[in-house]
Order: sequence, then C-alpha cells, then structure tokens
Amino acid sequence: MIFREIGAKFSLYKATDLISDIKVGFPIVVNIIFDYILAVIDRFFIAFYLTVTDVGSYSPGYALGSLIVFLPKAMGTALPQLLCRAIDTGNGIEARKMLNYAVKIYLLFAIPFIVGCLGLGKPILALLANHDVAEKAFLVAPIVALGTLFYGLNIILSNILFVSLKTYVMFRVNALAALSNVLANLVLLYFYRSIVIAAITTFVSYFIAFAYLLITVRDEWVVDFAWPMILKSVCASLIMGSVLMWVAFAFKGYSVTGILAGKLVLGVLVYGVALFCLKTFSQKEIGYMKSILWGWRICKANV
Repeated sequence: MIFREIGAKFSLYKATDLISDIKVGFPIVVNIIFDYILAVIDRFFIAFYLTVTDVGSYSPGYALGSLIVFLPKAMGTALPQLLCRAIDTGNGIEARKMLNYAVKIYLLFAIPFIVGCLGLGKPILALLANHDVAEKAFLVAPIVALGTLFYGLNIILSNILFVSLKTYVMFRVNALAALSNVLANLVLLYFYRSIVIAAITTFVSYFIAFAYLLITVRDEWVVDFAWPMILKSVCASLIMGSVLMWVAFAFKGYSVTGILAGKLVLGVLVYGVALFCLKTFSQKEIGYMKSILWGWRICKANV
C-alpha cells in the first residue's frame, strides 16, 4: 500500500536536507529521555527521602493510575499520518475535526477512569500486590490518573506540532514537564515525606506542561474540548461512582475478586447508560463516527 501511494526511487541526500531533517528529528529523540525521566524520577526521590519499601508501594499505584495513557499512545500510531495527509491535501477542516474527536474520545474514557481509580483502586491494588500496599497507595492511583489525563492530552495535542514540524516546541514542553517534576519532588518530598506527595508532583508537572502546550498550539490551531460533553461525562462518572460506593457498602464481606469483577462491569454499564440518558452524542457526531467505521471497513476489505 505504501509503495502504491508514494512509490520508490533512488536519490542522493544533500547536506542541507540532512541538517534540516536532523533539526526536526533530534528533538523527538531527546523527548524519549524526558519521557523516561517523568516515568521514573519520582521513584528515585522516594527511595532517597523515604525507603525502598515505599517505592514498592508507590509503583503499583502509579502503574494503575497511568494505565489510561495507552489510549492516546495507540492513537499516536495512526493520527499523525492521517493529520499529515489531510493537511497535505488542503483539507485542514477535516484534520481539525479528527483531532477534536480524538480529544473527545480520550476524555470520555479518562474522566470515568479517574473516578474508577478512586472507587476501585484499593481492591485492585490489593489483588495486584497486597493489603499493605493498597492501604498506602490507594490515593496514588486517582491522583496519577488525574495527571495522566493531562499527559494524554499532551500526547494528542503534540500531533499538531508534529504536523507543523515544530518538534523543538515538543522538546520544550517535555523539558518543562521533566524539570518541574524534578524540582517539585526535590522540594516537596523534603518537607512532606509521603508517596502521595510524589503523585501530586506528577499531576502538577503534567498540568504545567499541558497549560504551556495549549497556549502554544492555540496560536495556529483552535482545539475544541467540547465542554458540555466534559460536563456530561463528569456527571455520568459521578453517577457511576455513587453506584459503585453503594455496591461496596451493600456487599461488604463478600469475595473481593467476584465483587470487583462485578463492579467493573456494572461501572461500565452505568456510565454508558448515563451518557446515553444525558444525550452526550448528537446525531451528527454519531453519523460521523459511523462514516469513520464504514471507511475503515472498506479500507480493510481493499487490503
């Protein structure tokens, strides 16, 4: 398919072109280092200020809270190419629509995930590790999940910079997030020796990076966060959380594994029904999603 679309030919590289490509690509390579710093640096500070046992308690909570980031990273395997193709063909409106829908889809999953971590974090951590870890880190998961919401938005919005070949701005955003995380851990953990503080610094650093990135991309690309949809998603998530709290109280003392599985299924159903009752999706949006699915089926059939 790639050969059919762009062909193949032999060409010699010019030194000026090589330098230009390095300027675009090198910041992306360096970003990997900053992503690594953001992912692990808090564990080093916990080990330095607290104990290795606290690191062992923090890691499962962080892993659970950051689980939702798989969605924007999965989008990142296809979204940049689709945006580039739309921009190159002069269809900027379609490119903006795709990005806005990517933001909406991510938020529809990330918002209830935060509430789910708050309500189900302790039993899940008890199954993943043990009850001691669950008692220490049950607040870590929802706080990290809140920070991951902004981290995922950073990943999606960074596609705008990628399409515009402004990878140096991506470098500045990740550098700001990494630096703020290091400084916040260095100062706050010195005064407050708690793994919850490390989770808060993660949230703060991701939020600062998101605010900076949003200000930067708004100069050339207006992002529609669909605030009515966000409000409805928050309401549906709170309804889901209330139902889960009632189930936890009503079935106290039963098998943790069985109740947890039931809660997960019930939570998904309640959230979906609440979104439907609140009329979160318009007929136009439903039709657009059907057209995307239909186009995907045709593409798959052709392949």
